[in-house]
Amino acid sequence: MKLSLINPTYTIPLIRLNEPAYLCRFARSKNLKDYAYVFEIIDPSYNVINLKIGRSASKFLGERIYRQAAWLPGWNQPEPFSSAGSDINNIKELLIEENSSFECNNWTKNNFVIKVWDVTGYPNDSQDAARNSRLAENLLLDEYESVHDCLPIGNQKDTRNEMIGYEVKNSLWDSIIEFT
Repeated sequence: MKLSLINPTYTIPLIRLNEPAYLCRFARSKNLKDYAYVFEIIDPSYNVINLKIGRSASKFLGERIYRQAAWLPGWNQPEPFSSAGSDINNIKELLIEENSSFECNNWTKNNFVIKVWDVTGYPNDSQDAARNSRLAENLLLDEYESVHDCLPIGNQKDTRNEMIGYEVKNSLWDSIIEFT
C-alpha cells in the first residue's frame, strides 16, 4: 500500500457544504468503507495545518468524519446530541497554546478541508477487517512525522504500534482448519 499526504483520493472543503450529513451521503455514494483521513485548517495566512490523522472505524459509512465535522462551528444547525467527535474542538486549545498567533475566529467549518484516502477493496488476507484503514492511517502518520519530527497536534497519543499486532492470515486458517 502506497499513500502520500499530498495525494488523497478525495478532498472535501467544508465551506462548500451546508450540512455535515453530506459527508455520510458522500461516503455512501463512493462506498467508502475503509479509509484514512486528515482534518486540515487553513489559517489567515493561507498556511495549511494538518490537525489530525484518523481512520474509519464504523459500519456506518462516513460516520467518523461526520461526527467530528458536525462539532465544528459554522453549520446552520444545533450541536450534535452526542459528545462523540467533540474532541475536535480540544485541538483548538492545543493549537492556540502552540501557536499564539493563531486566531480563534478562524475555527469554523469554512476554514476546514477533509482529505480522504480510500483503501476500500485493497487486498486484505487478515482476520482484522480494519487492517487496511489501520495501515493507511499509520502510513500517513509516518509520513507526517518524517517531515515534522512529531505527530499532528490532534494525534496526542501514538497508536501506531497498538493497532497493528500479530495476525494469522486467512489463507493459513483455511489451510489448517477444514470446514465440513
